[in-house]
Amino acid sequence: MTVGSDGEVEGEIHARQVVVGGRVRGDVRASERAELTSSGAVEGSVQAPKVVIAEGARLEGSVAMAPEEKPGPPEAGKSREG
Repeated sequence: MTVGSDGEVEGEIHARQVVVGGRVRGDVRASERAELTSSGAVEGSVQAPKVVIAEGARLEGSVAMAPEEKPGPPEAGKSREG
């Protein structure tokens, strides 16, 4: 999802990739990548495994970089009772 330089969003954004060039009032959550361009502004938290904040961007909130969630193989060797 892209918020253009003239765009404004009030609310949460959830997407695979988020690029903020305008203004967002709310949390941004990306499962792959979040980017704030030099004209971007976020009032809220940004959570993504990869975060890019360009010089000139404004962030009033927090950043959490959690690893990508990928389904792993089933655990082998675990014994079951019963």
